[in-house]
Amino acid sequence: RREAKREERRKAAYIEPRDEWREEELAEWRGEDFTGPLLVAVDGLVFNAWQGRHFYGPGCEYHIMAGRDATRLLAKQKLEEETEAEKA
Repeated sequence: RREAKREERRKAAYIEPRDEWREEELAEWRGEDFTGPLLVAVDGLVFNAWQGRHFYGPGCEYHIMAGRDATRLLAKQKLEEETEAEKA
């Protein structure tokens, strides 16, 4: 039964891989529906982090990285949006 539930969740979170993603497309998958895909992009690669929803989901520590290119945030070890001065 537990395995069937996990398989159901996996199917609900599946999204067809693509060679390219636009930022607007990534933004649709921030994990806010609690069952669908949760995408995180890093250095040109896009990961479906649905299994890490307890880290990347809404209200969680790393949610800032969900639905976007998180390369700069990871490189600078930031968990908050950068100020304009920090971006310069």
